[in-house]
Amino acid sequence: SHLRVSNVIGLPGFSQYMPCDFLKDLDLAPYFERLQKAYRTRRDALVAALERHVVPLGLSFDIPEGGFFLWGRIPGLNDMVRFARFAVETEKIGIIPGTIFFPTKGKGLDTIRFSFAKVTPEMAEEGALRLARALRTFTPGEA
Repeated sequence: SHLRVSNVIGLPGFSQYMPCDFLKDLDLAPYFERLQKAYRTRRDALVAALERHVVPLGLSFDIPEGGFFLWGRIPGLNDMVRFARFAVETEKIGIIPGTIFFPTKGKGLDTIRFSFAKVTPEMAEEGALRLARALRTFTPGEA
């Protein structure tokens, strides 16, 4: 029925007004400032760890002003999907091949996406060390 569809797609007006009225009276700026600081700390820790351990092995990346991800590139490593399998099997580190985010098949084969949203500075350090070890021992011809 149309009523069912409208209730699934959009909540009734009353259900939207209640949280709106509640939220407009809150001062959320301090909360958002704490979130920004926490994510900036996590981003900066991951950036520093990658710069120490993985950049010397060829990784380059952009430092975002917002969001939860770093996008990297490792020129010469043209099968990040195969490398991701190798990394999880040998170093127990999960990485996200960037190629899965490209709409065109065969693009971004040397790209990698790092999430820092839930990564503590200690985790970033350990992850960068494991990633570096995996890069040092990976050979492109491995299955």
